Amino acid sequence: MKDNYSGYTDEALVEMARQDIYHAFEELVRRYQAKIYGHCYRMLGNRQDAMDCHQEAFLRAYKHLKNFRGDSSFSVWLYKIATNFCLMRFRKQKSRPKELYIEDLLPKNLSESNIAVELPDISAEPEQLALDGELVGVMEDAIRRLPEDYRATFILRDIEGFSTKESAKILKITQANVKSRLHRARLFLRTLIAPYLKEAFVTNG
Repeated sequence: MKDNYSGYTDEALVEMARQDIYHAFEELVRRYQAKIYGHCYRMLGNRQDAMDCHQEAFLRAYKHLKNFRGDSSFSVWLYKIATNFCLMRFRKQKSRPKELYIEDLLPKNLSESNIAVELPDISAEPEQLALDGELVGVMEDAIRRLPEDYRATFILRDIEGFSTKESAKILKITQANVKSRLHRARLFLRTLIAPYLKEAFVTNG
């Protein structure tokens, strides 16, 4: 019977896995497999593509674990691998539509101050999401309309909860670029869901 590794930190499990203790890596997979699959699904919007990228991410992490320098957390490193696979999947799709520029999707003269619409939290527990599944569906559709770089930034910051610094490491961009992308992504999403929220308010008000 294998030992119980649930009480170890990620850092300790990484060190044991580097010493070819496979069950230690199994525990890391157990901790993150649902989160990584969810991240890939939000990025790609397709269950099979999400499963493929999810599996490829763990396989890559296992093969390159000895190259993990530890200058960031294991979770940041793993999300970086998974996000890269998702972005590569986007760019290899033969049927991929012409790239969109988010500035072209936003109304002119738009600023953060003149859209006072809060974005719904779609990282909540399933029971809470079930209370307003329609709104969650609207939000998910809006996220899928974001260009992939902006989508990745929004998902990492506002759904997965990574900091600006961590998101910059995952995306391999500057923190200033993270803030800029996030600002534009939020404005775009608020623009898309504002009509729905206005209609829902009128209907229920």
